[in-house]
Amino acid sequence: MQKKFNITPPPVQTILRVGERLFLGKNENKDKRIAFSVKAPVNETFTVDWGDDTIHEYKGSNSRILLYHDYASKKEFIVTIKGIITLFNSNVFDPTGEDVGFGVDTCDVRDNPYIEALSCSGDLLLRNNYSLRELPRFAVGINNIDISQLPALECIGFMDSFYNGPLDMSHNPKLKYLSCPCNNITELNVSGCPDLEYLDICYNTCELDLRHNHRIKYVFANGIDKEKIHLPEGRTVISDHEVKVSDEKYWTLLG
Repeated sequence: MQKKFNITPPPVQTILRVGERLFLGKNENKDKRIAFSVKAPVNETFTVDWGDDTIHEYKGSNSRILLYHDYASKKEFIVTIKGIITLFNSNVFDPTGEDVGFGVDTCDVRDNPYIEALSCSGDLLLRNNYSLRELPRFAVGINNIDISQLPALECIGFMDSFYNGPLDMSHNPKLKYLSCPCNNITELNVSGCPDLEYLDICYNTCELDLRHNHRIKYVFANGIDKEKIHLPEGRTVISDHEVKVSDEKYWTLLG
């Protein structure tokens, strides 16, 4: 069973293709339920067409809104959200406390200028997302994502050998947080990131040139020779053995 989503703040359209593993709990509707959280501007009206002749209307608020729906059968549905959505998160818990956030095969947010935070498993199709600030991809990586087209990006994370080759973040001038441990990054360019504070690049093979990152506070680089780490003048290497820091303060929208 697959479910497709269209999030459509006119003239924007977003499509999500969602597979069967929607509900990793004990609920009898585990193969028929979909849940996600969204955020919309305060009092901004948006509608959700669940694709089975059920349509609900909602209003945005200062907090995220959890939406979920149970279907009568296992088949493909197209869920359409019409309205301005600034946050979409498919990695959520439904009201029973069960995790329902897995199984998103593809999330297409091309030409959506409103989205500020996006969290989902599966492939992402991005283009002209000028407001996107937070992009956690820890479970699935960033392969086939053109990071250079995200000028507002502040936080991004991915890990576990999903990425191979050079990583160029020089086109993301607002970047503050980069967590990319346990990949195979051969070269890292953060020369255009003057606001970078947090870097976790443990167990990669690249040399680190951070001499232009004068606001860097935390560098976690276990597995990289210290001779390959070049920090701004007067700084020393900060490792996770020397300081414990919570990264939650960087994820202000999705945290």
